[in-house]
Amino acid sequence: MNELGALQGRTLKYDKSAVTHWLQGKRPRGVVPALIAEALSQKLGHAVTLAEIGFTDAPDLDISSRSLVLRDLADTLDVASELGQADMERRSFLYLLPFSVAASAGPQRDWLLHLLQTERQERQATGAKVGKAEVAGLRTMMESFTKGDLQLGGQHARMALVTYLTNDVVPLLQRQAQSDEISEGLFAGAADLYMLLGWKTYDGGAYGLAQRYFLQGLELAKEGGETGLGIGSIVLSCMSHLAVTAGNATEGVKLAEAAAYSAIKANSPGAMTRAHAMEARAHASLGDGRRTATAISRAEVAQETERNHDPAWMEFLDSAYLANQMAFSFRQLNDRTNLEQAAKLSLENSNGRQVGSNLIYLATSQLRGGDVDEACTHAMRAAKIASELKSKMVEKLVEDFWVELQSTDDRRRVQEFGRSLAQVTPDVTTSD
Repeated sequence: MNELGALQGRTLKYDKSAVTHWLQGKRPRGVVPALIAEALSQKLGHAVTLAEIGFTDAPDLDISSRSLVLRDLADTLDVASELGQADMERRSFLYLLPFSVAASAGPQRDWLLHLLQTERQERQATGAKVGKAEVAGLRTMMESFTKGDLQLGGQHARMALVTYLTNDVVPLLQRQAQSDEISEGLFAGAADLYMLLGWKTYDGGAYGLAQRYFLQGLELAKEGGETGLGIGSIVLSCMSHLAVTAGNATEGVKLAEAAAYSAIKANSPGAMTRAHAMEARAHASLGDGRRTATAISRAEVAQETERNHDPAWMEFLDSAYLANQMAFSFRQLNDRTNLEQAAKLSLENSNGRQVGSNLIYLATSQLRGGDVDEACTHAMRAAKIASELKSKMVEKLVEDFWVELQSTDDRRRVQEFGRSLAQVTPDVTTSD
């Protein structure tokens, strides 16, 4: 429990007596029931709901538990509506939910089984039939929200996306489509948007909530036909990215491998590029240079492959994107030369959040090369971008740099940077 709390940035000091009180019926406060459920889930190897462990009197947390175990399409739509409504109401418990390692195994297995069959689930349809115009509308919204996310960060228009999905898209999914082709396009478009919502939520630092939105996107992608296969791959790649950040690179490898297999099935070079880039990130975080190099090589081949069928919003998965992901991998492997080259290459054609992460990668290379002044200059630029975009992804990289900087002998420069950092991004720990 205490270790799980630490991964979420919380200091917990529970002992055996606290466990005894829980077993005797005392209900812990806040999101602790969710942490207990996650601890048991990891021990058992599958997701455990709050109801299954006796916390039936926690209505707020109930949706957080049910959103990790989606039984079928109807359940997915019910959960999507309820979770979205809670998010629109800004229910604070949502943003404190832990990332669940155990909750990834079941959906990952189910998705791979889905690739072996094509039956679509029956659903109760209501209202007028959905046509091509509604599907086109989803695509337009996806392109618009994606551009905003890339340039302005995850918090830009996040709540607008939550509202759109909850009030407009979920009711649309409950209606009958004019044809199977339109139905598949509708669900593929919705899966896209839930993937993006998960990503934006992840950038806001709410890892547990982001994971739940990713799982909804993965479930909806099953109804998206061949297009859904590519989207499912992208969702799995996003989940891999999140798993690595949350401290579980081994799970990140598994998710990235599932993403790559899905991308092959979908014949999507864009999805393949991202999947192999995520494989590289995860292997590098485990210190496996050989497998990292193999994954990078595969990602480069996929990135250079002509994209005839990938949707327009995947255009950002370009050479600058790949170089950015490579820079992360080289940072993890302490490959300073390739780290600097990749960061500079990506900086040439990046914007928004990607600029911030590239600056930190460049700063890290300079710091490890002994150029502390230049390193701090680039890191401070990244910190300002993190603050302006309210990007927890970039802020986490700034924090990593700050921790590494404190191990240097230049105490004067460390103190100066710490004071400046405290003014720009106060959430980053700046105590010497």
